[in-house]
Amino acid sequence: MFETVLLIFAALLAWAYVFLILYILRIWNSQKEFLSSDIGVHSDIKLSILMAARNEAKNIAACLDSILSNENVPEVLIVNDHSEDNTVEIVGQYSSRGVRLLNLPEGSGGKKSALSYGLSHCSGDYVLQLDADVLVPADYINTLKNFIADTEADFIAAPVEIGSDGSLLESFQMLDYAGMMMVTQAGIVSGSWHIANGANMIYKRDMMKFEDNGMASGDDVFGMQYIRQQGGKLAFLKSKDCIARTQAISEFSELYQQRLRWSTKNKHMPGAKMLLMMSTVFAAHVMIFVYLALVIFSENTIFVNLLLHHTVLIFLIDYILLKTADRFFNLKEGMSSYLAAKSMHAIYISAIGILGIFVKNYDWKGRSLR
Repeated sequence: MFETVLLIFAALLAWAYVFLILYILRIWNSQKEFLSSDIGVHSDIKLSILMAARNEAKNIAACLDSILSNENVPEVLIVNDHSEDNTVEIVGQYSSRGVRLLNLPEGSGGKKSALSYGLSHCSGDYVLQLDADVLVPADYINTLKNFIADTEADFIAAPVEIGSDGSLLESFQMLDYAGMMMVTQAGIVSGSWHIANGANMIYKRDMMKFEDNGMASGDDVFGMQYIRQQGGKLAFLKSKDCIARTQAISEFSELYQQRLRWSTKNKHMPGAKMLLMMSTVFAAHVMIFVYLALVIFSENTIFVNLLLHHTVLIFLIDYILLKTADRFFNLKEGMSSYLAAKSMHAIYISAIGILGIFVKNYDWKGRSLR
């Protein structure tokens, strides 16, 4: 009886995951890539670029150089969140090129506080929010202005990709980010769920508010939800000219702290479809390890068949997803070690989903947070 129930549950769960991925693929393919060359540049759109920065001395010069390589660069505001390295000195070297440095007042701290402070100093009608460690393409600003004019969207989620040196840890991050971008696009375009990445997003300045909800993470998702609740129009910018590229984290301990920070906001995600999507992904990967445990501790061969069929199905459909993503993102380094990276992904999804429920404290950029 137990084996029969488990067999039925396994089949339903595995195929629910397959149908979810097929749904994401259908929505991704339904949106054409936005080509800025199809229309003229809308230089009349007033834009501000806003970044919160804490201890970004290693990255911020390259980030600013990539932004300033664009035409029609608007005002650029960097909010220093009490950096303990020479971030302030580096940003100061760009003051003659129109980059403004704001120091977050004493008594406040964290990304949402920095963004709120910076938002009050922005003059543009729209704000391009970037992380201080990203690189943007040379035609980013013109393409973005064209997309704003074309869609009249109030919130725009834009793509982020991870660079990799070919190591397993970095390949895992590359593929994971690409998959998350496809999930982000599918949710926004279909209206089924609403997530974004704060490393690369755009919004109407007078519609955004970063509320202090007691969590260090979530400026992207909760800011997006705030605009949506006001009836704002949401869009996804599917354009290679607007991909923000960031380098993978090279240390496992640092990656663990980052993903733990992200997971703390998951249980606060609104919407039944959002919850169903996340639960399906989590349960489908957890079941791999449930079957593995049953194989180890049981002599019933049915569990071996369940483990093999379930794992092959999950790995195969995700491979199809990422091969599609490879046409948009550059995933060659990651796809070359797909099996190992996907195995790491299965462990990550299962472990971090559980840890996010119980672990409250984590470290980030020299701070202990919760």
